Amino acid sequence: MPISVTWDNPEKTVICFTFEERWTWDEYHAAADRISEMVNSVNHRVDLIIDFRTGYVPDNAIKQVESGSPLFWHPQAGFGVLVGVKGFIRSLLMLFTQVYPGHTQWLILAANVEDARAILTKQRQQAQIAH
Repeated sequence: MPISVTWDNPEKTVICFTFEERWTWDEYHAAADRISEMVNSVNHRVDLIIDFRTGYVPDNAIKQVESGSPLFWHPQAGFGVLVGVKGFIRSLLMLFTQVYPGHTQWLILAANVEDARAILTKQRQQAQIAH
């Protein structure tokens, strides 16, 4: 499958959303629906690791970014760590931050999945200290 969606840990606090090859917007929306189901199956914050290392984006990306994604508005959505964002995907991210400035403070960039996990661990530790 060109997009995989899996729990990244046994505690079900992180979902890994991986774009593995060429994909379609229908496949993206199916994966987003699956993530919503997963998040709805637990009663706590869920962070996302979004792995874009393939660098592929289908046509009509601007329209898709402008329409947003219900994933980012879910009440249990935590941080989204984007892995491998470069080129056109970085430009899309910049557009997204301009279209939705109040909904992008949770987006963080990482070089690889291991760094993403470390960032999320640190974010969760800081949140525990703050409470």
